[in-house]
Amino acid sequence: MSAVQSNMWYKTQSEDTRLHFNTPVEMKYSINKALTSSGPLLIHRYQSSALDSLDNTYNVVYYRMHEEINIHRDSTFEKLAGGIVDGMLENGGNRLDYIDYSDVVLQKKAKMRLSYDDGKVCNGLILSDGQSMVIAQSFTLKYSSLNDYIDRFLTSVQLVNARD
Repeated sequence: MSAVQSNMWYKTQSEDTRLHFNTPVEMKYSINKALTSSGPLLIHRYQSSALDSLDNTYNVVYYRMHEEINIHRDSTFEKLAGGIVDGMLENGGNRLDYIDYSDVVLQKKAKMRLSYDDGKVCNGLILSDGQSMVIAQSFTLKYSSLNDYIDRFLTSVQLVNARD
């Protein structure tokens, strides 16, 4: 992982240089291995090291799928994204406010917002190029959930070199 501070925002890039995103705070990086039916999967996680000046926290999870799996086939992306959101709701979520699916230049995207019983809100993005998945989330209090930092963060999340 590399991170460079620019105009008070940190630009983060994954080790394989495919994932790029910007945050107003430094991110902690960790890597874990998940065992799947098609073999081990390396899961890269980036978490904000502190609250930003607007009391937002940030979380990004990134992984590459095994070569024989293509997330874009049929409705696989929508099923996978729906399962991710269901898991977020089971782990303390109260309500899915919305989820919008779109296709953007060889990539599939789902934007969502979840509201929690404790007054927090998660604004999130799930992005896939068919072989990679990114789950980006920002958590904040409901009264400040519409702010430029969250929009700037979610807009900055990119998978580059989608077809290498």
